[in-house]
Amino acid sequence: MTRKTSLVDDSIGNSVVRGRVVDTKGQPVDGAALLIDKAAIYTDSDGRFFFREPKPHTHTLQVLTEKFLNGGNFEVESAPSSVTATRDAQPPEILIVVKQGITPTQGGMESGEPGPGATKCR
Repeated sequence: MTRKTSLVDDSIGNSVVRGRVVDTKGQPVDGAALLIDKAAIYTDSDGRFFFREPKPHTHTLQVLTEKFLNGGNFEVESAPSSVTATRDAQPPEILIVVKQGITPTQGGMESGEPGPGATKCR
């Protein structure tokens, strides 16, 4: 059986990496920044992302927590170091989990108490 390709498939590619970024509670992270090789990718409001290319390849994946569009202080809980584009009709979904880091107000700054690792001045 021969697979037919369309002009659209040839121009934007039919190999896909897809995934989702969630926090440790399973909630989607909107505006999470990822780097797949040299391509910057951002998640949508459901925490989903996709990357399309002409042929399947394996790529390095980096989670750029300092570039998240919604701000916040996130740390990577789990993420693969590489991802592979596939031509599957429903490619497997990559799951990336991030956790909310400690912000200055969580460290007791507003209460006058020192944050983690800080010493109290007298």
